[in-house]
Amino acid sequence: MLRGSENIIQTFNAVGLGPMSRYVIGSIEVIAALFLFTPRLAGVGALLLCGIMVFTIIALRSIPRQSILHAVFLLIVVFGRKERIFLLIGY
Repeated sequence: MLRGSENIIQTFNAVGLGPMSRYVIGSIEVIAALFLFTPRLAGVGALLLCGIMVFTIIALRSIPRQSILHAVFLLIVVFGRKERIFLLIGY
């Protein structure tokens, strides 16, 4: 059985998201992190993680301090891989 820290469980419950959403969001985070290690998909992985961060900021109505550094890193990856992202999405 997968378990989460009590803090994370309380945060998800406070926002109104149940246990299934923790599994879905966690799975997306793992997939996006694996994409970061694949040069062809690194930009897509960074975009996915940026999307999760934006959702988190909206849901919590605050910006966690560590998220700012993560967002800067992910945006650098996104801008560095923007041509590859456009090719993958057919734009």
